[in-house]
Amino acid sequence: MSRKLVSVAWILRLVGLLSMLAILAVFMPLSWMASVHESLGLGKMPEGPIVEYLARSLSALYALLGCWIFYLSGRVPEQLGFVRLFGCLFAVFGAVLGWVGLQSSMPVTWVLLEGPPAILLGLWILYCCRDNDPGASSGD
Repeated sequence: MSRKLVSVAWILRLVGLLSMLAILAVFMPLSWMASVHESLGLGKMPEGPIVEYLARSLSALYALLGCWIFYLSGRVPEQLGFVRLFGCLFAVFGAVLGWVGLQSSMPVTWVLLEGPPAILLGLWILYCCRDNDPGASSGD
C-alpha cells in the first residue's frame, strides 16, 4: 500500500475513533449536557423531549458512523472507490456544517473549528487517493 493510502487509513482511523467517543453523550446525564452547553458559551440549554432526543440520537449516529469509518480504515485499498466517495461526501458535509453553523448563529470559533477542517480532511483524502488504482501497487 502506498504511503498516501497509509495516511488515509490513519486519518480514517482517527476520525472513526473520535466519532465513536460520541457514545458517551448517549448515556450522559442531561444535567452534564446542560453544563457543557453553558460552558461552551451557548447559554442555557433548551428544555424538552425533542432537545434530549436530538442530542442523544445524533450522538448515537456519530458513534455508529465512527464504527463504520474505523472499519473502512482497514480496507482502504480494497474499497478505494468507497474511500473516494467518503472523501467527497466529507468535504460536502464540512460545507453543510459551516452553513448550518452560520444559519444557527453558532459562535464563529465553533463554525471555523468544525466545517473547514472537515472540508480539508475530505479534500486531503481525495488528494491521497487520486493517483491510486486498486489493481496497481506503487510505493509513492
